[in-house]
Amino acid sequence: MRVLFDCRTYEMGLCDWVSFLFKKMWFPCRRSLRFLKRSIAALADWWIIIPFAFLSYGVYLAFDPITELGTSGIVAELIGMVLGSFTLLFLKERVDFEGKRHATLDLQYRFYVDKSWELYDAFSTLSRAAGLEPHSFDDFYDMKRCRCFYPGGLVRIEEADRTSYHRALVKLDSEITALKETCYLQPFVDCSVDEINRLVFSVREKLLGLEDDGEVSWAVVCSLEAELINLMTIIGRPWHYANDEARKRLLRKYIVQHAEELL
Repeated sequence: MRVLFDCRTYEMGLCDWVSFLFKKMWFPCRRSLRFLKRSIAALADWWIIIPFAFLSYGVYLAFDPITELGTSGIVAELIGMVLGSFTLLFLKERVDFEGKRHATLDLQYRFYVDKSWELYDAFSTLSRAAGLEPHSFDDFYDMKRCRCFYPGGLVRIEEADRTSYHRALVKLDSEITALKETCYLQPFVDCSVDEINRLVFSVREKLLGLEDDGEVSWAVVCSLEAELINLMTIIGRPWHYANDEARKRLLRKYIVQHAEELL
């Protein structure tokens, strides 16, 4: 049986395939649980209104001379109110909220992918101009594989590389400014604007420290790299929750042990 995982195709036996599908079901179950938690949390906003509405409506029914309902009739009316108006209003509110959230996540993911490449490209250009070999794209955004190995001290920028070096600095500053403005105008899911502002300020400090025409501190380049990774980690947080990442590692381990990759 063939399975697709991490954009790669694998071949495995029937029993292993069934087991893999069951393990993979953890993700939709986890998303359903998050949806349930959001819905329960949303109910808290209604608890202030509901008792007041029930009490007001119950008093109205009890003292309205036209209706002449007994206790059982008033209870029945209140139950009908719950099953009718309240339920419909709550469901509509949740459908609208989840629809807006899905559209925001779709926009956020496209922004996350595009901006990741743009920042990586600008930083790679800057690194090469400074005589440093940048990480690969995958390693750059993998906090466990990306370790700044640049030694301490200063590196001299060659005359021939200074133009591309300064262009990379300008591009990084431009990309960071655009990132900050986008996050401010379009609030993303699980993306703190305060965290973004703090990191953008820190990145700009690093860029100012790299504007020397002659020599560049390797330590500052290394620190800049870490700040850029942290920025994109915040924006990509909905796709990198700790529990999800741990489950993905388990699935990768299972794939390695029970499947063969098809080239």
